[in-house]
Amino acid sequence: MLNLYFMAYISLPDRGQLTFMNKLDDLVSPEHPVRVIDTVVERLVQENPGLFALEGSTGTSRTGRPAYPPALMLKLYIYGYLIGVSSSRKLQAEAQRNIELIWMLNTQTPDFKTIADYRKDNGDHIKWATRKLTEFLRDNGYITGQRLAVDGTKLKAYTGDQMLTRQKIDDRLNKAHQLLENYLVQLAQSDQADEQLEAGYDGQEDDPGKSTGPEALEEIDRLQRRIAQLEAQKAELENQQTEKISPADPEARLMRSAKVTQPSYNLQIGVDSEHKMIALGRITNEGNDFEQLIPMYNGLTEWLGARPKELLADTGYCDLGDIKAIQEQGFTLCYVPENNTVPKKKKIQFTYNPDEDRYYCSQNRPLERVGKGYYDSEKQAFIETYRGTQCQTCPIQSQCTSAASARRSLKVFHGAKWREHYRRQLASRKGRMLVRQRKALAEHPFGTLKYWMGRIPLLLRGKDKVQTEIYLYVSAYNVKRLTGCACFKRIISQINAYNWKVNL
Repeated sequence: MLNLYFMAYISLPDRGQLTFMNKLDDLVSPEHPVRVIDTVVERLVQENPGLFALEGSTGTSRTGRPAYPPALMLKLYIYGYLIGVSSSRKLQAEAQRNIELIWMLNTQTPDFKTIADYRKDNGDHIKWATRKLTEFLRDNGYITGQRLAVDGTKLKAYTGDQMLTRQKIDDRLNKAHQLLENYLVQLAQSDQADEQLEAGYDGQEDDPGKSTGPEALEEIDRLQRRIAQLEAQKAELENQQTEKISPADPEARLMRSAKVTQPSYNLQIGVDSEHKMIALGRITNEGNDFEQLIPMYNGLTEWLGARPKELLADTGYCDLGDIKAIQEQGFTLCYVPENNTVPKKKKIQFTYNPDEDRYYCSQNRPLERVGKGYYDSEKQAFIETYRGTQCQTCPIQSQCTSAASARRSLKVFHGAKWREHYRRQLASRKGRMLVRQRKALAEHPFGTLKYWMGRIPLLLRGKDKVQTEIYLYVSAYNVKRLTGCACFKRIISQINAYNWKVNL
């Protein structure tokens, strides 16, 4: 019975047995995404050799150990972010044990410091690679740029939750200056005592509790550096015109997310509707999305080389002035719902009639447009004024207006006709469909990216370096989507046939 029991399972070979190994290329699936990354990066670097030279190194020195090729480091990072590994130490470990990485890096195993320095010093390489990959996807029809959904999410900055205010910095400066003054007084007293001893003075000894030796000099040096750091933080606070900054990452801002308020960055993405690929990933330290519609529209236009036909966003982006400015260019229609918060019910309501260009109050009395309107530079909006014509005989006139003319005035921002047209655009069958479609386009990429990011979403500090990380995530996400959009041989053929020359 015992032999039958063991015969039911696979017999495991002896670990000490010699085997004939396959070639390294046979160990990686022919349709693995790593082959797309390898082909893209190789073509990109081969066609732009001068552009992708390593920072501070030409690779031509005859002394010292040669540098790793930039293509190798770029491949490592894109693949690492695709599998959710962004730490340089973890990437070093993966390069030693991950079969796909061993194949792609040709068995090279860079040190974690070399890996980290590449990302820190060569952000331009990563930006160019991401942008050129986006252009490849556009030129081969994987990104059409016709219908784009915009959305944002908060990412915790790589820093603690402590934030410094002007008062906190001043208090710490005062304390540091006081300590420095005390140490300088002690040092002066010590020098005076040494002079008296040399002159033969036989007085009372100094207090042994005071630090007057090398320790005091070290403490003075530390305090001077601390004061310089606090002064720099104070200058940064004034320069950025904000109330609070993070000591570790001054460019991060205190932002409120669904559960917590913490130092964060705001990630904005534009997702194309064709294959749900990310056309643009952009980092900002603005806490809300209200003023991000035009920057995202301009960024998408720049990266895709054309204006989108339809731009979708949620109510957080609903700045009617921005929407009007985009639509009046004549290329793009926006589908951004107005804030659906139900206003407090008022006794007197106003209804607009677009055919007559008039408002009617709840007493069915008309308000006529006065003049042609004007532009308010402070509110950055076009304003039209409508004034009542039959208010004097209205039974509730005293409850409606206290104006000396006894006529009710109504100010309409962005123009009454335009607002009514935009509301009808949203209320149309197509408008309602696109508002619903936005969630399906924009929310899914955030779920994937945050899954890859893990509990610590960002590993770099500073807006520019955080943007570098986002470029890597965008490239990795698009490569992952690309491998499911077409036959693998066709994708490789398109990559090899494409012109990867970077135009700065």
